[in-house]
Amino acid sequence: LIYIEYIEKSLELEKLLKQQKDELIKFRNILDSNNLLLKLDKEFRITYANKLFCKATGYKKETLLGKELVTFRHNNNAKKIFDDIYEQLLNKNSWEGNLKIKRKDDTTLDTKSNIFPDLDDFLEMLGVIFVAYDTTKEQELKRQMQLALIKEKSENLQKTKEQNLEQETLLIKIKDELEETKKELNIFKLNNNDKTNEKILKTLEEEK
Repeated sequence: LIYIEYIEKSLELEKLLKQQKDELIKFRNILDSNNLLLKLDKEFRITYANKLFCKATGYKKETLLGKELVTFRHNNNAKKIFDDIYEQLLNKNSWEGNLKIKRKDDTTLDTKSNIFPDLDDFLEMLGVIFVAYDTTKEQELKRQMQLALIKEKSENLQKTKEQNLEQETLLIKIKDELEETKKELNIFKLNNNDKTNEKILKTLEEEK
């Protein structure tokens, strides 16, 4: 009976391990077919690159093998980011964030990246797993929307300036008209005063 129970438990364990293995394979296939995927050794050299990564960067798989991750730094300004990635990985921590990758033709690939250490049962580093999602189109759309908003704000500001200038011109015109009206009124008053004075003088002369 003990032997039978042992066999049953062994079969159950084997079945469970097979399920887990199948799930891991399924997960890996999903990951591999929907994301840019790299595997690196302890020195951060590429040991595996999937088709999507090759297609997105323009490299052939054979030319990627052995290259260091820092190869894809798009410019010197990104040095700090890559230094931070290396530091996190060496401390056995993962790194997550937006990462620009230099393509073979020197153009830039925008990605949302997750980079984490591959550790053994004793927490010793075996290598590094790089998983990224290409956000280039999203970033380009975002930039276009930002440019459109800036353009709209600029046009609105220009319209406001033009309206203000029109209002200022109108105010100046009204002010000039008022000044002209005042002058005419003063002249009218002076003329009336002169006529009144003439009448008074004439009346005085008649009384004499």
